[in-house]
Amino acid sequence: MKRHLVFLAVLAVCSGLGCSQKLDDNNVRKTLDFFMSHLFAQISHKPNDRAINHVGPILVNGNEATVEFRIGYGSDLSGGDIAKASFIRNQDGKWFLTKVSCEVCEGYIPGWSASPDWEVGVSPERAAQKRCEKKSGIEGKVVDGKGLPMVGLKIVANQVTHVEGYEKFETVTRADGMFSFKKLCPMSEYILAPSSENWSTENITVQSGPERKTMVLPSPITIRFTEREDVIIDSQTGLQWQAEPTGGKMTRRAAKHFCESLSFGGFNNWHLPTISELRSLIVGCAGAQTGGDCGVTDQCLNSRCKGYACRGCPGGGGPTRGCYWPSLFRGNCDSHDYAWYSSSSALAEGGGNGAWGVSFYAGGIGGIDDIVADVPYYARCVRFAR
Repeated sequence: MKRHLVFLAVLAVCSGLGCSQKLDDNNVRKTLDFFMSHLFAQISHKPNDRAINHVGPILVNGNEATVEFRIGYGSDLSGGDIAKASFIRNQDGKWFLTKVSCEVCEGYIPGWSASPDWEVGVSPERAAQKRCEKKSGIEGKVVDGKGLPMVGLKIVANQVTHVEGYEKFETVTRADGMFSFKKLCPMSEYILAPSSENWSTENITVQSGPERKTMVLPSPITIRFTEREDVIIDSQTGLQWQAEPTGGKMTRRAAKHFCESLSFGGFNNWHLPTISELRSLIVGCAGAQTGGDCGVTDQCLNSRCKGYACRGCPGGGGPTRGCYWPSLFRGNCDSHDYAWYSSSSALAEGGGNGAWGVSFYAGGIGGIDDIVADVPYYARCVRFAR
């Protein structure tokens, strides 16, 4: 496969039927140049490090046209791989670049077989503006961790790739938790950011609908965790957590005393979590999550409750920077010590010397072989919301 590619383009002309926009050498050359600059910018090559020249036959068939060309970059401006550009003329007589394909290129250059949908002779920026003028929408619903609608919540839609005039929109959820945006750029990615003066939460990225249509989100946006002043609220369980764990490691006995003495976030009724409470923070590892096959709970603290599913998932494979906890949570989670966090739940056997804990590095739940009372581990305090 060639490492150096060269762009040499064939240009087509409008023939038959008389068109209101010429598919001439200058316009097609300009459009292919726009496309190649865009492509090379995506793959971190210099946009101007390529050349365009005529090659191959011009094929025009009514409202369709194809152009063969050679494509590449770098110092080799004489070779390259054959590619093809396809054009279509719409009802208004305007030509559009609709497809650029290169069988050899597809395996190692992103963007091939793409459908840029750029009007011939019009810059991508202007083409984006014209596309956005047709507008589209997004509609959805926001619920809390218990599935209840969140009313009066401001939602901000921020466009990922900015097009002037379509970068940012705001709306508010209705009494049923529903929201809608009506003037977005069609088929464009937007980051939906629920916004509150009292808390923050994670955002989601969605794509707006096709031209003049509304994309309805397939499921509600669930806001289970929110954060305020370094306290994370879980609307599903009603628990409130330290966003960051206690400083450094400590024994379970010391951690229990620390949490019970803690005054933080305007509250002083903190405690060291039970194993069921701590397990409720596991995400991305189905067997160990609450309701998973791992049998260890506040009601089952015997070592026989620890089955295969309690071993967790691949270390460092969690959804939050490698950790198996929700995205708002912070703290140590690396392979050095598997980020074991203590619970207040003692192992049923062992005379109270053993305890249960969770490794958020691996999403696993461990007992007497992993967590013992006199060995220091991490701790994160929790409280009941009142």
